[in-house]
Amino acid sequence: MAILRLRWQRSSVVEQGTHKPRVGGSIPPAATKARNRIYLVSEGRRRAAFSLFQRRKSGATSGTSFGNSPTPVGRSQELNVLALVVFNWSMFTPLPSPTAALTLEEVVARLAACPLVSGVFLFGAAPASPSAANDYDILVVADKDPLPTRSGITWIDGRLADLVFTSTAEIAQLGELPSPLRLTDDWCGRLIRWLAVGTVAFDREGLLGRVRDHLRSLPQEVEAPEAELYRRWDHANYNVAQSRRYVAADDLIYREAFDLRMTYQLGEAMVDYFRVRRLFWEGEKEAIRYWERSDPEFKQLFFACLYERDRSRRFELYCEVVARALAPVGGIWPPYSTSMAPGATGGAEAANRFWLLLLGQPQGE
Repeated sequence: MAILRLRWQRSSVVEQGTHKPRVGGSIPPAATKARNRIYLVSEGRRRAAFSLFQRRKSGATSGTSFGNSPTPVGRSQELNVLALVVFNWSMFTPLPSPTAALTLEEVVARLAACPLVSGVFLFGAAPASPSAANDYDILVVADKDPLPTRSGITWIDGRLADLVFTSTAEIAQLGELPSPLRLTDDWCGRLIRWLAVGTVAFDREGLLGRVRDHLRSLPQEVEAPEAELYRRWDHANYNVAQSRRYVAADDLIYREAFDLRMTYQLGEAMVDYFRVRRLFWEGEKEAIRYWERSDPEFKQLFFACLYERDRSRRFELYCEVVARALAPVGGIWPPYSTSMAPGATGGAEAANRFWLLLLGQPQGE
């Protein structure tokens, strides 16, 4: 690591709540106070910043002082230096994995040795499967609230590992939930679903096991708010309407825009399929398993659309995918349909009536 020092000028008058670098002649010397900013950077970034300064040193006539030199440097170049030195190196540099060479059992043992950890829960396929393609999914329960992180990713024993963190207090609250258990698509709902399918690897006071058994004993009801279902139905039909226009256009830009839209529209339809059926999205592998078990025709249709290269045929298949995915809530709109997104008050019907009111048709004539 290396030290880089930038020299700044701070005005005695606060300008819009910010501290601005000295700009030649713009702030009277009596109204400023010098400040040095010290940054810990890699040696490579220090050399890059110094090299940039040297390149700007010759011929620069205005700008901001850099380092301890009075030689002005252009403002845009200074911002590049700050982005290089301050912005990138810390937040966007991941840690080397301290557990990449450890076995899962060794990682659990290390977590158990930490007094902050009250429980470790394993869910997902990896603990029960020898396949290297499976990752580890680990829920860590900590005696800390609020937590500085909710999730993370690392490597354990050469496998990718998804880490999820919750507090002991949150786990205790789950143990007080009444019957029936209302499953929602939020943090609480995800915790409940994870506890329903995993195994306890460490449980300091037995709380994790008790809460798991309590949750598994309750009848469950999946909640899917009507507003969410309407939003998914409305947005999927919007995608169909826009795609129909793009794929039929003479302009190549529009047809290529359709190709780009399909990179995310199919993914949205994939999740819509489950949510409008009041099922949770559990990931791609679980989606495939569900379709193979319960709707093989949809799986065949979805992958046919995914791999189709002819634009016109791909759009036809996409319409079939959306129609089948949205079947429980009405499918695809008829031609020349109107749909208004609900506002702060009232639902979809109120939004549609408002549009008709503006057109002089308050009764929907």
